[in-house]
Formats: sequence, C-alpha cells, structure tokens
Amino acid sequence: MKGIWSRPIFGIALLSLVVLSCNLTSCGKKTAADAHDLLSINDLNQRSESSDGTSLFTSLPVEHTGVGFTNPLDTSHPMKRLYATGYAAGGVAIGDLNGDALPDLFFTSGPRENALYLQKKGGNLEFEEFAEAGVDGGDRWGTGAAMVDIDNDGDLDLYVCNYEAPNRLFLNDGKALFTERAQEFGLDVVSSCLMPTFADVDNDGDLDLFVLTNQFVREGGQPVDGVIYQGGAPTVKPEYRKYFDTRFVGTFEQGGKKFRRDEVYPVGQKNLFFLNKGVSGRDGQIVFEDFSDHCGDLCASPGKGLSATWWDFNADGLLDLYVGNDFEDPDHLYLNQGIGKSGSPVFKDVIKESVPHTTWYSMGADVADVNNDGLLDFFSVDMAATTHFKQKVSMGDMASRGWFMSTSEPRQLMRNALLINTGTGRFQDAAYMAGLAKSDWSWAPKLADFDNDGMVDVFISNGMARPFTASDIIKNRPLSELRIGRTDWDIFEKYPPQKEKNLAFVNRGNLSFEETSAAWGLDHEGMTYAAAYGDLDRDGDLDLVTVNLDEPVGIYRNDSADGNRILVELRGTRSNRFGIGALVKVETTDRREQVRQMNPATGFLSSNDPALHFGLGSAATITKLTVNWPSGMVQVFEDLEAGKIYTITEEDAQDPGEGDVPQSPSKPLF
Repeated sequence: MKGIWSRPIFGIALLSLVVLSCNLTSCGKKTAADAHDLLSINDLNQRSESSDGTSLFTSLPVEHTGVGFTNPLDTSHPMKRLYATGYAAGGVAIGDLNGDALPDLFFTSGPRENALYLQKKGGNLEFEEFAEAGVDGGDRWGTGAAMVDIDNDGDLDLYVCNYEAPNRLFLNDGKALFTERAQEFGLDVVSSCLMPTFADVDNDGDLDLFVLTNQFVREGGQPVDGVIYQGGAPTVKPEYRKYFDTRFVGTFEQGGKKFRRDEVYPVGQKNLFFLNKGVSGRDGQIVFEDFSDHCGDLCASPGKGLSATWWDFNADGLLDLYVGNDFEDPDHLYLNQGIGKSGSPVFKDVIKESVPHTTWYSMGADVADVNNDGLLDFFSVDMAATTHFKQKVSMGDMASRGWFMSTSEPRQLMRNALLINTGTGRFQDAAYMAGLAKSDWSWAPKLADFDNDGMVDVFISNGMARPFTASDIIKNRPLSELRIGRTDWDIFEKYPPQKEKNLAFVNRGNLSFEETSAAWGLDHEGMTYAAAYGDLDRDGDLDLVTVNLDEPVGIYRNDSADGNRILVELRGTRSNRFGIGALVKVETTDRREQVRQMNPATGFLSSNDPALHFGLGSAATITKLTVNWPSGMVQVFEDLEAGKIYTITEEDAQDPGEGDVPQSPSKPLF
C-alpha cells in the first residue's frame, strides 16, 4: 500500500509504517517502525557554527549563493509609471523543479527577463542560473508567479502573471525544461494581472485558478478632457473608463450655496476565476473554463487587489478566499458554498458579518494558527508607521477622506489586522494586543515558526519606490488634481526612495509578539516587496528569500540550533498531487497541538516551498500526525520521530477489509 516515506536530513531512508486509511467518518492509526537514525548532532552543529554566531539568520552574499537577480529601478523604461504600484518589483516562487529533492528559485521581473536558479547538489544554498529552462518571459512586465503541478504529473509547473500581456503557463518535463502552453489550456488571459493563486475549490482532485488583478496605469495620467458632465454629475469618457471612474465624496459650501463634490480616481479591475474541467475526451487536453461570471460573488466586485489568500476558515472542507484590496476598495471574504446549479462553485461575500474591521491599504496577507488553538487565523498588513514622526509625515491628506472613514462597511482602519478565528464564523482583531498593529509601509507578511519553538512567528517586508503619501508633497493640492496630465510616478520621481527596515517578531505565546528584527539578522533597510520561505538546505529550519527593488534579492539562511523539527511533504492521489488545501495536525509529547494548511501562495507576490514545517521545541516525538486531504480522506500516523522529512502519500481508495473501522457507539452521542 501507499503510505509515508521519510528521509533524515542530508540523507535518504525508508520509513516503514503499518498503513491504514479512512474517510471523514472513520479513521485508522499507523505506527512507525524500522526508522533510520536521526540527523546527528554534529551535522546540526556544523550548520550553526557557519553562522556569525550572533543572529538566527545569516544574510548570504551573492558570491556564495550565485543569485545576483535584481529588479532595477529603471527610470528610462517606457513603463516606469508602474513603479508607483504593486507592480514595482516582481515575485518569487520556491520549489524543487528538477527532482533532486532540493528547492530551486524562480523570480519574475518587470523591466528585465524572469530568471530560474537551480540549487547545486550538497544543499549549501549555492545556485546556478538555468537559462535553458525557457521561462524568461521576454519583454513582458512580469508580476506574480506560482509553482504548482497543474497537470498532476508529479512535478511543479510555473504559471506567470504579466501586466497587460498574455499570462504564461510553463509545463515542466520533470528536469526543469519547460514548454509554454497557456493558450492551449485557456489561460493566456490579458488584464491587469498581479498574482495567480491555485486551489481545488470543488474537491474534484485538480487545481482551479483565481487570478488577482490590480489596475491599469494610463501613460500620461488622467487626461485633461477625460470628464464630461451629464445631469450635473461628472462622468469619465468611455475611452478612459479602463483607467478611471468618478465617485461622490460629499458636498461643500461656497457663497452660501451647497455644491456636489466628486473626484476622479484610478479604478480597479475585475478578478478572474478559471475552473479546471479536467481532461478533454477529444484530445486528452486539460481544459480550463472562464467561470468569472458564474461563481456568485467571487469576481463581482472590481478592486485594486494586492493579496488573495485561500483557506478553509470555517473548517467545512471547502477552501474559502480572502481578497485584500488597496486603498478604499473593500476587502472580501468569500465563503465557498459548494457546487451551484451552473456546475460551478458558488461563493458568497461574508466580510461584513465576519470581521469587526479590515485594513485600509490592504497589502499582503497570510494565514496560520498564531495562538495554537487549532484554528487558522488571518493577518493582513497595512502602511501604519511605527513612530509618531513617520506617521505624521506619511499620512497624506487624511481630512479629505473623512467621508470614507465614516461610511465604509465594515470599517477600514489604517493599521494591520490580526483576525483571530473564534470558531464561530466571527473574528476578533488582536493586532494591538499582540504588538503587530504597525509595521511601516509593508508588503509581504510571512507567518511561520522560524525558531522551531512550536509557535508561529512573523516576518514583514517593507519599503517603497517613492514616498507617495508624503504629507509635505501633497499638502497644497489633492492627488486627484495633481494626477491631471501626470501619473503618480511623474509626480514623485524626483524624490528619494522610501526605504524602510524589514521587521521580525518572535511569538512569546498568549498572543504576545516581541520585535526581534536586529537580533535575528532580518532588519535589512531598503525596498523589499515579495518574500517567500522554505527549508532550502533541508536541515529542518525555514530559510527566507526576499525580493528587493534596485538591489539583488536577499537569501537568509536560518542557523537555528535549538528546537526539534520536522518537514511534511504531501503526495496526493485522489487529491491534487502536492495536496494544496490539505490540513495537517501534529500532536507532541508535551501535549502541544499545531495545525498547518498546505497553501504555498501567501504574503505578497510570493509562493513558498510546498512543504509543511513544524517546530517541535523540546519534544522529540510526535504522538499523532493527522492529514485531512481535500478529497475527504483522513490519515493518522503515531509515534513519529523528530528530525525527519516525512513524505506522505494519500491512499487512493479505502480498504474496508482491514478491520480497523471503529464501530458505532452503543448509545447516541447526543
């Protein structure tokens, strides 16, 4: 039978298990046997001694990693206007592309070509650019990318979003040689695409696609003749509605008379959803169908999207989606209601009845169980400054936004939101209580256990190409007027960049986080946008990769010598091959419980390595490990040792003859 494999760090070994499986109503247990030796203490010490001895992370130089990829700030580029938006720096995706069990790196770029770096053998975080891969993307302005096994053949493929150019689907041959197939799959969509996110929303075993969009940025900014008046109200001319719209923002009094106040603003675009219809019987081709207009609320509201995060927030076995939109476009929490009459999944926006408030400038987001209660919580970052001085010089003209602050529903507040899952369908915000409410101009939050103590920590990337909200620059005229004939980049190009320090917070328990950026060696000051994590050297702790504007990417090796740990890799048979959407729960001898959901695409323009990491602290044994697959299959394993990489294969069918199915209780539970 198919079951579970493990390999010790820096080695390969088979772990034999008694393998049984179950569905949602019954579950069998498996015990480990004949396990090979754990990673030796010497090996771990060697990793620790190679650090600078003062911090948890070591920033590796380009001379060591071989990764000199840079997203330049090219002021001569014809599309430089995109530097004023979330398109400024490309994304990052981590995953094993050539089947050597070591994660590789893929970066997208706007003004330059995309790049793929394969990790060299030895697991020492040394990489080599592989130009032969065929994924450079040409002269398209690349934005976000995701590594997923879209054709379920066992290797990771690449789907890349481009700004106002066809998106690209690169199919992997298993050796990191790719063939572009977006048009054949029906996925060569053209829009203001920012980030692709994949999920099996109907639990049929294959991956569906949600494409997050942002806005089109018109060269030359708002045209002088772009607005006409109909019935006393301004209206944008049809040829400019792709870029702008008008809205009523209040009234003003002049000469004893009241007048209507309207403004022209950059308009967000409609998101896209493609349902995987499986293999066509005619030619064996996988077919995606555009269901953007047939899935309830999911794509009904346009917006300037910056994050799209899949997670099963109500634990009903169906993946839901949180979409974070920039500025005054509202956020959305789409509840997956299952298959509708149209044959498509139906989603309902439940944001108003689920959260007390949202972030205003909703940037990146992530999901994790931050308080170890077995429920997945949600963290979204904003642009709230960490000091009083920075707060005052970077808030812009807030007085003109009074109409919005008093009418938005739910309320949008300019600070981070840490939404704690109560298990009731209603969330509570604990950002201030946890010490996570303010983090400067933030982009990618990453929730993960970086110090292996069994509690989820926080990393946040920061910085911006220019100070686009500087109060002293826009104090005399509102941006809506300054934009006439100019883009935001035209207005601010002559000013210096807004460099910020990246931030890290260690989880002290009881919803208390302590800022530890410098102590961990993660306080780089610059313009950092995307960030992704993965155990690049497979020593059991999470390394970090950051995408910086106008300087090489950052690669931070985690040198944690404390805390036991494991990695869990999933191989679906009834579910999608890498188990996206699967929920894994670990219980240890110290009675601590942890839960992770396989969802690599989190943060901002980031796709993490598709392997689940669990820090175990002092616990040396996992008493129980439970996998809830998207198909409904549940597998339970007992008495597993720390220091291993476990590869768990989903049972492709339940075997009713094993005799392990629990009998019905003698009396009713209720």
